[in-house]
Amino acid sequence: MIKNVGRETLFIKTDVSDAAQGKTLADETINLYGSLDIAFNNAGISGEMSLVADMSIAGWLEVIDVKKLLRNF
Repeated sequence: MIKNVGRETLFIKTDVSDAAQGKTLADETINLYGSLDIAFNNAGISGEMSLVADMSIAGWLEVIDVKKLLRNF
Protein backbone atom coordinates (compact mmCIF):
# COMPACT_ATOMS: atom_id res chain seq x y z
CA MET A 1 0.00 0.00 0.00
CA ILE A 2 2.86 2.36 0.79
CA LYS A 3 4.50 1.76 -2.58
CA ASN A 4 1.13 2.21 -4.32
CA VAL A 5 1.02 5.83 -3.13
CA GLY A 6 4.53 6.49 -4.42
CA ARG A 7 6.48 6.12 -1.18
CA GLU A 8 9.49 3.97 -0.40
CA THR A 9 9.44 1.30 2.26
CA LEU A 10 11.88 -1.08 3.84
CA PHE A 11 11.18 -4.23 5.85
CA ILE A 12 13.89 -6.10 7.71
CA LYS A 13 12.80 -9.01 9.89
CA THR A 14 14.58 -8.42 13.20
CA ASP A 15 14.63 -10.04 16.63
CA VAL A 16 14.89 -6.90 18.75
CA SER A 17 16.18 -8.91 21.70
CA ASP A 18 19.33 -9.74 19.67
CA ALA A 19 21.81 -6.82 19.64
CA ALA A 20 23.54 -8.04 16.47
CA GLN A 21 20.24 -8.08 14.58
CA GLY A 22 19.45 -4.60 15.89
CA LYS A 23 22.79 -3.34 14.60
CA THR A 24 22.15 -4.94 11.21
CA LEU A 25 18.76 -3.21 11.08
CA ALA A 26 20.32 0.18 11.83
CA ASP A 27 23.23 -0.38 9.41
CA GLU A 28 20.97 -1.41 6.52
CA THR A 29 18.68 1.57 7.15
CA ILE A 30 21.63 3.98 7.14
CA ASN A 31 23.04 2.36 3.99
CA LEU A 32 19.73 2.88 2.16
CA TYR A 33 18.69 6.30 3.47
CA GLY A 34 22.02 7.86 4.53
CA SER A 35 21.02 8.32 8.17
CA LEU A 36 18.71 7.11 10.88
CA ASP A 37 17.06 10.17 12.36
CA ILE A 38 14.40 8.53 14.51
CA ALA A 39 13.32 5.01 15.42
CA PHE A 40 10.19 3.68 17.03
CA ASN A 41 10.77 0.13 18.17
CA ASN A 42 7.69 -1.62 19.40
CA ALA A 43 7.66 -5.32 20.11
CA GLY A 44 5.78 -7.41 22.59
CA ILE A 45 2.93 -9.71 23.34
CA SER A 46 -0.67 -8.91 24.14
CA GLY A 47 -1.02 -11.07 27.25
CA GLU A 48 -4.32 -11.78 28.93
CA MET A 49 -7.40 -10.55 27.12
CA SER A 50 -8.52 -8.04 29.73
CA LEU A 51 -8.06 -4.46 30.79
CA VAL A 52 -4.63 -3.83 32.29
CA ALA A 53 -6.26 -3.05 35.61
CA ASP A 54 -7.91 -6.49 35.59
CA MET A 55 -4.78 -8.49 34.66
CA SER A 56 -3.29 -10.93 37.10
CA ILE A 57 0.15 -10.11 38.47
CA ALA A 58 1.56 -13.16 36.67
CA GLY A 59 -0.03 -12.04 33.40
CA TRP A 60 1.36 -8.52 33.72
CA LEU A 61 4.86 -9.81 34.50
CA GLU A 62 4.71 -12.04 31.43
CA VAL A 63 3.88 -9.04 29.21
CA ILE A 64 6.69 -6.84 30.51
CA ASP A 65 9.31 -9.61 30.51
CA VAL A 66 9.09 -10.47 26.82
CA LYS A 67 12.83 -11.07 26.54
CA LYS A 68 12.49 -13.92 29.05
CA LEU A 69 9.78 -15.46 26.87
CA LEU A 70 11.87 -15.12 23.72
CA ARG A 71 14.66 -17.22 25.23
CA ASN A 72 12.36 -20.25 24.87
CA PHE A 73 12.26 -20.00 21.06
